[in-house]
Amino acid sequence: MLAFKILGIILFMYIGWAAWRGTVFAKCGIGWTWVERGARPRMFWAVLTCYGLLGAALLTVF
Repeated sequence: MLAFKILGIILFMYIGWAAWRGTVFAKCGIGWTWVERGARPRMFWAVLTCYGLLGAALLTVF
């Protein structure tokens, strides 16, 4: 479906923007939080990896 492909492309654009900026918005516990690359690098890259897998699934599976 075209809508999922568009969402996948937008998600990959967000991943690039977050990697360049050094902060990403992610679910953490009961709420959402900004994860900074300098403060929590492992969580930052883990979130970007999960978003990348989701984006790949949106482009290929759906």
